[in-house]
Amino acid sequence: MPVGKRPYCIRMEDESPFFTFTVLTTFPNEVSGMVQDRMPVIVQPKDYRRRLDPENRDVANILATPPSAGWIAYPVSRQVNSPKNDDAKLIEPEPA
Repeated sequence: MPVGKRPYCIRMEDESPFFTFTVLTTFPNEVSGMVQDRMPVIVQPKDYRRRLDPENRDVANILATPPSAGWIAYPVSRQVNSPKNDDAKLIEPEPA
C-alpha cells in the first residue's frame, strides 16, 4: 500500500458546479469530515450580493458549514496529486 494520504473527490451528487476565488474554510460537514478536518466555505448564489456588500456585517450564516445532504465522497487515484496528470479519469471512483 502506498504511503501518504488518500485523495478523495468531494462534490455535489448532481455534479452542479460551485466556484470560489478566495478559499475560506469552515468546519466540515459529515461527508467531508470523513477525510478532512475542514472544508471550503461555499457561498450560495442567493447570498452573493449579501456576502459582497461592504455594509453587511451579518455573514455568519453565509459562512456556516453546509448541510451534508446532496454531497458524496469517494477515493480517487493518487495520480491526482501530480500537476503533470490532467485527465477526467483521475476523479473516477477507485476502491478504498
